[in-house]
Amino acid sequence: MSYTTNDDDDVIDLVHNIDDDDDDDDNDATTTTTTTTTRDRHRIRLTRLDPRLTRLALERLLLSGAKCGLPIELVIEHVVRNSMHRSGVSGMKKMSPPVTGGAAQAQEDKMKVYVVFGGSSSQRRQSCRSGRHVYLTLKRIPTIDVVAVVLSNNNTNTNNASSSQLADATAWRLSYASALDPDQWDAPRAPDAGRFAPSKRVRADLEKYGWVKPSELSSCQDTMMHHHNEQRSTRFGALLAVASREGAIIFNAAHGGAGEDGALQQLCVSSGVAYTGSSPLASRVCMDKAATAKALAQRPVHGATCLPKRVVPASALVSKASDERGWGGRERVEGAKRLWLDIVSSFSGGGAGGAAPGAPGDTNTMTTTTTTLVVKPIAEGASRGVRRLMDERELLAYAEDIAKNQASPLPYAYVFEPFFDASRAPWMECSFTLMGALGDLRVVGQSTIDARAKERARAVGHALGVEGCAVLDAFVNTDTGELIVIEMNTVPDMTSPDSTAFTHARNADPPIDAETLCTRALSLALVRRFR
Repeated sequence: MSYTTNDDDDVIDLVHNIDDDDDDDDNDATTTTTTTTTRDRHRIRLTRLDPRLTRLALERLLLSGAKCGLPIELVIEHVVRNSMHRSGVSGMKKMSPPVTGGAAQAQEDKMKVYVVFGGSSSQRRQSCRSGRHVYLTLKRIPTIDVVAVVLSNNNTNTNNASSSQLADATAWRLSYASALDPDQWDAPRAPDAGRFAPSKRVRADLEKYGWVKPSELSSCQDTMMHHHNEQRSTRFGALLAVASREGAIIFNAAHGGAGEDGALQQLCVSSGVAYTGSSPLASRVCMDKAATAKALAQRPVHGATCLPKRVVPASALVSKASDERGWGGRERVEGAKRLWLDIVSSFSGGGAGGAAPGAPGDTNTMTTTTTTLVVKPIAEGASRGVRRLMDERELLAYAEDIAKNQASPLPYAYVFEPFFDASRAPWMECSFTLMGALGDLRVVGQSTIDARAKERARAVGHALGVEGCAVLDAFVNTDTGELIVIEMNTVPDMTSPDSTAFTHARNADPPIDAETLCTRALSLALVRRFR
């Protein structure tokens, strides 16, 4: 359960979304003591507990309600009303459950949206959390008929998967309760629909004791109470064929792997389906850190550059870690030392270590060292696999870690670059949320950042062919507005309201809420589809 805390650690502002925590804990009881209402926002004062346990308790409460056919809004309302009744407070405004089924609008009048997440990349868990949050956000919009779709994890390396391989992947349409349940993401299964299923007994008790009215449940009945008829699997390619006939939109929340490297995008183009995010080519370029640097060198942006890079195949690193020739593996140590010196020397002098076209003019303000390196997978997001290396021994240890994890999906190559110290003024690390059509991007939020830096971030997005919603990570010179590009994420993190894109949207002028941000992404998908 995502929440925000105030100065008083006992006060929690409930918001209508869930944030996953992979860890489990049985001691998660929580007690509600007092409530207050400000405007239309409800605050619940909880007993002083570990915030992590409180989050787990709230998540389980909302998931249990979902299994009984209760939307999040009704669960929160019952918690608040019960607390107010116990405290002698009255006058709470009635909260309306989300409009679903045929209660307020004909199903055919709604826009059909499939939120796709999961897959076989190392970012699968993050992708599932993003998909869940986007699904719950869009479900609040009465004009949208949204379906959560999780791609199976086939435990194969999909970093280089083709569109045809992705088309054969299993895609599960999840029910409302299953979309909220992390246990259903890896192995979806139909819930118990028997006559005496616990969910049916709970619903009967809720109606018997007046907790809910049958009319409140009936508005959610089609998509929540009868979810056992909804949950089913199919080939992803077949799902796209259905989406094409329906005129549906694919909201892509599949971080990493085939969901971000252009394979999913190309499959949507071939199927004639509108999808959120950038084109297949732009997605492929931005996913590959070396290709991103090359693209910016070919289309230089004044005041923006990338650090010099050296690409080393994963097989070369694994061979250094597995060479046992010589007594005690001496050849392995010598091989790692030769590779280290080769990489370091490539960044020295004016050759490969020189500034790329469009580099910042005042290079004296850049604090880099070629005696310390940073290594990262060539096509991974966030900070996965990123490590600072001080010498050849740490390089060998990194290679040994790669060799141990060969059973899991591995990138085909790794990128080395000089370590850049952004902790020294005037440099700082910063993210920019870019949104708009192709060639017409704008920076969302970030009012405190130099306007020159924001303009250069837009120019970088245009140079890379980005559209839809994307997040640029870069080092920024606060004095001159110069940029050193780290990476461009064409499928940004949307795991919670505190994710970068949503935070920047809230800080925009005027503020943009989560529903508006997601609907704008869908609108941009339609603009490209009919362009």
